[in-house]
Amino acid sequence: MRLRPLVLVALFAVALTPASPVLAQAPEQRHASGIVLLPPLDVSTFGPVHEPLAVAWSDAWHLAETHPDDFGYPSEDRANKTLRISVVTPAGEALARKWMRDGELPAMGVKPAPAPRVPQVRVEIRPVDRSFAQLERLKDGVTRPSFAGFSGDPRIWSSAPDPAYNRVVFETDRVSDEFLHAVAKMYGTEAITVRVDPRAGLAGDAPWPTVDPFSIWPTAAVAGLTLVAAAFVIIRRGAD
Repeated sequence: MRLRPLVLVALFAVALTPASPVLAQAPEQRHASGIVLLPPLDVSTFGPVHEPLAVAWSDAWHLAETHPDDFGYPSEDRANKTLRISVVTPAGEALARKWMRDGELPAMGVKPAPAPRVPQVRVEIRPVDRSFAQLERLKDGVTRPSFAGFSGDPRIWSSAPDPAYNRVVFETDRVSDEFLHAVAKMYGTEAITVRVDPRAGLAGDAPWPTVDPFSIWPTAAVAGLTLVAAAFVIIRRGAD
């Protein structure tokens, strides 16, 4: 089976996500602002990738990207080989069920629609309140150096979806009370979580957004493998 480039990316992306939510294993800790604080990422929780699940996840992500107001972040239950599609609107649920039944995906911009492909894993639909579009705007907004009256250094070294909870996770090397209170005031406390890892970024008071390359190896790995996958696809197409 020849995989689309996005599926190859999905295989790597799913491989670099924990096999189970960290907060399901330990009591949830909240900052005084109300924002959830996560411990450093435990790489031992990374599990093997089930290819049909990665394929279905990439298709669900495509649905969310093309209809960002109707879907939230798709998530996967690796232990049970189950995909969970987050729907915000009745239109989103209808699109999800059509894809589950017929494998049809919408076109993205000027690109033609992908070939129909029915998911080969169990798919569950879960209703959510936050849309893909809202979460992506939030992800971009929090990484701005000034908002909600906060003018200091946010020390946000990375941001990413937190699909299991349909929210966004930011990584910092230390807790800034002023910054987290400003985030909570601007965006609330349920759509955002913060991972605190002293190893993130550079030690000391380096100006934002300088990044220590050794602290972002998962992102660098995905980027490198994505380039390799893209080159492989181009070579294969040329050979055909």
